Amino acid sequence: MLETILYEKKDRIAVITLHRPKKLNALSYRMGEELREVLKAIEQDPDIRVVLLWGNETLFGAGADLTEKQNQPQTAFEGHAYARRLHALCSAFESLPKPVIAAIGGYALGGSLELALSCDIRIASEEAKIGLPEVNIGSLPGAGGTQRLPRLIGKAASKELLFTGDKISGQRAFEIGLVNRIAPDGKLFETAMELAQQLSEKAPLSIAMAKTAVNTGTQLSLEDGLEYEAKCFGMVLSTEDRKEGAAAFVEKRAPVFLGR
Repeated sequence: MLETILYEKKDRIAVITLHRPKKLNALSYRMGEELREVLKAIEQDPDIRVVLLWGNETLFGAGADLTEKQNQPQTAFEGHAYARRLHALCSAFESLPKPVIAAIGGYALGGSLELALSCDIRIASEEAKIGLPEVNIGSLPGAGGTQRLPRLIGKAASKELLFTGDKISGQRAFEIGLVNRIAPDGKLFETAMELAQQLSEKAPLSIAMAKTAVNTGTQLSLEDGLEYEAKCFGMVLSTEDRKEGAAAFVEKRAPVFLGR
């Protein structure tokens, strides 16, 4: 039974809601386990094409739940193990062969922001408060923030956020490339669902291959990345969906993709 998140399917879209209102959606050990459990189910469900992760219109998450013993490592060894557990959670989102949209309303701080950074696309409300404040308590991001953020917005902008611990608005996050889109006031979920619906109508194997081509290829040299892209292209070329897409184009109709 899920206690810290809500999970529902809306057509071909899986909606995961972070739901610890009394703890400001703080990332607990139980929440991490439940998120990984749900992701496994999503990966095995061929009916699901897109994942939407959010909290609510005014809160995404306040970071790690520092009141939990599991989130209070005391030694270097414990800290390393704790960080690797968080890495595994974020990597589960990053490696999921389906697009993941993070809808950020209100506060998205620390580990909660790092969770959003592992998603493919981020949409934020204009007045969202986004930051990695770990320096303020003598720590540093341990769920991938020092690695994913620079790959997203560059080293200089990342160092400013990491060194100051400042919170920036959704609008500022959009300006520096941390989020993809800004949602109108009060329409965060609606905006994210519109994009999710759009993606759900695309060829799922094409999206899966594009996702792995970007995620893997950007860690390689350009030459090796191009070779990896060629392999992904070859795999997609032989699918039924690709043939359906070509036929639909010739026949001037909307394609019906089956994920095969």
